[in-house]
Amino acid sequence: SAPRRANGGATAAGVGKFQPWPPILSAGVAPPGWSGILPRMHLTFGQHLLLGLYSLVLRLAFPVTLYHLIWRGMRQREYLQRWPERYAWLDGKLDLHDTIWVHAVSVGEVIAAAPLVDALMAAHPDRPLLVTTITPTGSERVRALWGDRVHHVYLPYDLRSMVRRFLDRARPAIAVIVETEIWLNLYVECGRRGIPLVM
Repeated sequence: SAPRRANGGATAAGVGKFQPWPPILSAGVAPPGWSGILPRMHLTFGQHLLLGLYSLVLRLAFPVTLYHLIWRGMRQREYLQRWPERYAWLDGKLDLHDTIWVHAVSVGEVIAAAPLVDALMAAHPDRPLLVTTITPTGSERVRALWGDRVHHVYLPYDLRSMVRRFLDRARPAIAVIVETEIWLNLYVECGRRGIPLVM
């Protein structure tokens, strides 16, 4: 069964409240009025400033991503493959609607999420289920567990343009993040689009 967390727990950026997982995930959508850990919100000037600074730092560091992929690829060749997914160029790869999206960073998170993914597939056999990862080992585990029964791509880097391209193609009705890392642009964009976000 999916783990449960009491309402009022700590939340990303200190906004919103967690809703227990089962009522939300059993329906595959959020109940009326529920907005996930990040509500549809208007950012304050200070939050806009911090988000802009965060995005600027990521843009300045963007060339490093290429060196990182090459460096990792020297030890694990899978890092030299599927680069378009990492930059959210998903034409011909992903075009979904009303999707249940589960993000699991690597192999450990995929294994932890397996009972939840199995339950979601059983409860919603006619809805697309997308499982994203960041690492090749996580990707391999997704394919080993579910093959073509789920859609799978790498989650792109947390730049606003890439996040928007990804969400435009995935079109999630709900997002389940199986980790505690904070991806500010991704989470804020989910909030802007009214996509319920569960951690």
